[in-house]
Amino acid sequence: MYSPYFELPADGPAWLHPQLAACLRRAGVTAADLSPAGDAALRRTAAAILNAACEEPTSSELDIDLLLDVVAGIDEARVLRGLGAAPLAALRRYDLEHTHLLRPPAESFTPYAELAAVVSLVPRGGSFADLGCGSGRALLVAALRRPDVSCDGYEVVGARAALGREMLARLAGGRRRRRYRCVSRTLGRSRLPPAAADVFFMFNPLAPSSLEALLRQLGGLAQRRPFLLVCKAMDAELRSAPAFRASRPWLRRLPTRGAGLPRGFSLFRAGTRARAGC
Repeated sequence: MYSPYFELPADGPAWLHPQLAACLRRAGVTAADLSPAGDAALRRTAAAILNAACEEPTSSELDIDLLLDVVAGIDEARVLRGLGAAPLAALRRYDLEHTHLLRPPAESFTPYAELAAVVSLVPRGGSFADLGCGSGRALLVAALRRPDVSCDGYEVVGARAALGREMLARLAGGRRRRRYRCVSRTLGRSRLPPAAADVFFMFNPLAPSSLEALLRQLGGLAQRRPFLLVCKAMDAELRSAPAFRASRPWLRRLPTRGAGLPRGFSLFRAGTRARAGC
């Protein structure tokens, strides 16, 4: 599951590919740091690995991301334990959504470097919401790089949300912990809309019916306050949603290049003053 670059035997230290090990050495991460003792040590190690993932893209970038998942305790292998204890009703609910369970990480998760670009769009002291947050990768980025930001993450798979909460309890401890929430909720199917935020992020996490309902909820939020909506690899899904085709009064497409977003992303400004043209 962790690719050829590193292995994590149950009773021994991690083995790192030389290329990945060299990258971590440049980031100041030692072998001892990969098993941090205490929350403060975890924050230092996670921040160093995150910097390496964001600032030194290499052919082993995916492996740096996966290593950070493991160090932070949110790697997908741990989700299997929660799935084994999940009630049948929950598993059936997961089947209705695009949960990407047991899929290769490259197909399921947004790289940390891209998440850092998304989180950077949040104004100082603002708020961020990840609509389909998995185990909390985007919230991890915010906790380490944007402690001024309040975050809400929504995830249908309860085991992933639980890992995210555990991670945030360690990385965003003390008073800051109250600024981060990882909520287990089926977006679009819940009567509760997402809480208001300055920036919403969405990476194809929803079934068509759920996406339709969520877009209507976001349209309601746009009547009360403006926000940015960032989507990754979702143009086809959005074009197929009637609520998106009817969103011109409140949603306007913006260029992504000036916003620092990579290819494959879409950026929209939502609000009652948004002009047609999306």
